[in-house]
Amino acid sequence: MRRMSGNAIVRLFVATRTDDGHPFLFGVSGAADTWSAEEFEAVQSDLLTVLNFGANEPFSVAQSALTGFSRRHDEIVATARAGERPGESSFRELKVFLYAFLTAMRSFLDQADRRLKREFGANSVQREALKTRTSNEFDGSPAYRFLYHLRNHVQHHSVPLGPALGRSTLVTTDAGEERVEHQLRVSCSREQLLADGRFKPIVATWLSEQDAQFEIAPLLLSCMNSLRSIRIEYDRQRAPLAVAAAERLEPLLALFEGHSGQPGYARIMNPGEGAQPIDFTGIPIDRYQVMLTSARLALDAESRGSSEALLIDAPEYHPTSISFGPDNP
Repeated sequence: MRRMSGNAIVRLFVATRTDDGHPFLFGVSGAADTWSAEEFEAVQSDLLTVLNFGANEPFSVAQSALTGFSRRHDEIVATARAGERPGESSFRELKVFLYAFLTAMRSFLDQADRRLKREFGANSVQREALKTRTSNEFDGSPAYRFLYHLRNHVQHHSVPLGPALGRSTLVTTDAGEERVEHQLRVSCSREQLLADGRFKPIVATWLSEQDAQFEIAPLLLSCMNSLRSIRIEYDRQRAPLAVAAAERLEPLLALFEGHSGQPGYARIMNPGEGAQPIDFTGIPIDRYQVMLTSARLALDAESRGSSEALLIDAPEYHPTSISFGPDNP
């Protein structure tokens, strides 16, 4: 990006194409369509607040890891049911997905707490609301408690998956035919965890009540439900920031109405000095509307005492610029 001089300005433009297909910018006029570079920093901050409202990378990674684990788990079970032996690589992949889930889970919780602390304050009602929701999930969900502490366990010990318990059973069908059915369970060793881990008493007690080999897949699904509940509370507490930013942006975005093309803004380094390259940054309106809808729904749900939510799974938005000008025909 070019270094901006002291008199650089920012103006609104729409990016489109000429009849012969060449990229073209035309300026958008209005009561407030030009800012100094310093003044526009507040506008850009509001845009990023809305555009990144639903972006939560650790939460998305946890969801992806659970999806990958579940898919590979089902493939292993189906392979065993068909009478074949699952490959060792499949079990290694399960461990990778479990590692990823546990790491992303902790990152999500830590980052959510730090962000509310930064945005609202260490003793804010917003941060306390998130702590309360997190504590409720910890107290009410054995799966969440176990996996929360399992993350600490796997920092010092191997992932406790295995052995995979297989069983073959001779069954008689309704037609009187006999066949062998194969089953397989991907499990954790209760005794290994109790011997190796330093779990809190409430977790150790729960572990001691499980089967000697217990399945972990249902626990991951239950834990993800807890994480979704925490994410809903996190979004609910941050929603007023996005809605307020959108209200401040309404006059600016209204200037683009009726224009066809990509709305955006451009920095003009040396206004009034003739033809020169300018850096154009588009505003992804579709993403903007989805994120704003999610924020408004979070606020409406809070006012109604509802758990309704629109959780967005999107990567973080980073504005990128393209150059238009005499040297970029």
